[in-house]
Amino acid sequence: MGRNGRDKIRKIIATMQDRNVKEQYDELLKNVQTNLRVRSYISAFFIPGFALIKWLFDLPIHWAIFPILGILFALSAIYYLLFLRWKVFKTLFTLSIASTLITIADLLILGSLLYVIGGFTFGAILALPLYIIYAYLVYPFRWQSYTVLAAVLLFFSATSFLEYFGTIPSFNITGVSVEANRNPSFFAVNILSTLGLLFFIGYYSRIFSDKLREKSAALLIERDRLDAVFENLPEGVVVFDEIRRFVYVNSVAANLLGYPFIAVSGKLFSDIAPREEAKTVFHLLSQWFERAWRGDAQEVAIGSRAPRTFRARGLEIKDPYRKTRVLSVIIFTDISRDTIINKMKSEFISLVAHQLRTPLSAMKWNLNFMLEGEYGSISDVQRGALEKELQQTERMIRIVNEVLDVVRIEEGSYEYHFVAQPLASVIHDVVVSFTGSAKRKGITLSVQWPPQPLPEARIDPERIRMVFENLIENAIAYTDSGGSVSLLVTSRDGMVEVVVQDTGIGIAADDMSRLFTKFFRAKNAILKETEGHGLGLFLSKSIVEAHGGTITVSSNLGKGSSFVVTIPVA
Repeated sequence: MGRNGRDKIRKIIATMQDRNVKEQYDELLKNVQTNLRVRSYISAFFIPGFALIKWLFDLPIHWAIFPILGILFALSAIYYLLFLRWKVFKTLFTLSIASTLITIADLLILGSLLYVIGGFTFGAILALPLYIIYAYLVYPFRWQSYTVLAAVLLFFSATSFLEYFGTIPSFNITGVSVEANRNPSFFAVNILSTLGLLFFIGYYSRIFSDKLREKSAALLIERDRLDAVFENLPEGVVVFDEIRRFVYVNSVAANLLGYPFIAVSGKLFSDIAPREEAKTVFHLLSQWFERAWRGDAQEVAIGSRAPRTFRARGLEIKDPYRKTRVLSVIIFTDISRDTIINKMKSEFISLVAHQLRTPLSAMKWNLNFMLEGEYGSISDVQRGALEKELQQTERMIRIVNEVLDVVRIEEGSYEYHFVAQPLASVIHDVVVSFTGSAKRKGITLSVQWPPQPLPEARIDPERIRMVFENLIENAIAYTDSGGSVSLLVTSRDGMVEVVVQDTGIGIAADDMSRLFTKFFRAKNAILKETEGHGLGLFLSKSIVEAHGGTITVSSNLGKGSSFVVTIPVA
């Protein structure tokens, strides 16, 4: 996939996640508004109802009901200002915490209200169903529902037991005998409570059904939008949920899988039998589920007669709260054309390099003959000029050889001749060869060896020598007079580690990601040393990785760099 395509996919996913958070915030704010509306309904329903029963049947309602209702009204006004008018809570997290706390505060107030009406046991019968419905329908997050329900159960169970054992006084509107059922006030309270409970159940059921309709409509619109976007992408897109179930497959990916989306929709990945031509795709997807590729792109050839090369990239969409993967998006990009172009480019570079090497070698031999006096005697001035020309010719030959090495690495034809031998001898020879150039520049070149002899490593001595020649040559070239280049050699955990550290110009943070790519040179390196072609570190990294090792770098701009090479022991 091109960079624009990847950016488009990431932008779509980021927008979905941001929109999800905004929708949850808006939904919760709307639920707070619903909560305030319910307060009004509670007051409008129960205050006149109980006042009428008290007037008709002389119902013994405690006087404290009126200041409690006053507090309920005052808090409603405060909540309205904080949540809806001033919108003090700007983020989803703060709004979630605040809305949960006000619900628990409401619980205490409503419990007190019900207690003075008919006792906590009576209040539990009335309030528990309301709060169970409220907790599950209003809150978008499970932790909020569980918190409210736990507080409700704890409050009413504790107070009911305290009332039962006489720790707090019991309020009874009427007696509890059979004759009490015929008491008009007892009958009126039951009717009023039942009607109130049915009203609120119906009210919340309507809210719930409205939300379901809104969510269904929003999901359909969102699905159509995403279908339109993904279907018109030139890349293949496959989406799985957290249990590896197919969520979406566009037409390009359907051709790669050998199944249309309708055939795999809603099915588990493990339940789909891969067809012969799509086995490589299914194998790649199974690898994603096992280790998620660690963010790396994977290339795969698909097809037998005229195979096409695809680059697959995986994106994870995580739940912002549980931090678990909820969706996997796999994107397949056809890079067949790029592969052919790169192959043609490599062949062209190889051809040109081979053609250059022959005349350059002839020039080198002729210059050597002149310096040796084969064509007659030469003056000191002529000798100096010829020696400079010979150095430049050898430099050109070295560049051509490195270009050919790069082509061979890309083609997979770069040859290695591995032997088991200590790495110390190679490092020692390279350091000795650079001692003179370091001294001429006024740079201290040193090696710190481990106390015990190094174990043997399975290496190609010639190739490994090139790695340390590159690193030490760069360190000397980019370090000023009076600086130092040091090598620290250690052996541990089955690896030989060599740290090449200098006090040179360092590497900018922006350049670190491209440091080991072909033909790249940092800006400050170009200013410091105009000669160079940017192939040394690319070759070094390829050689070290072919040995099963690693090469990493850390640097402070203006203070120096540290390259760490690890090679496994034999």
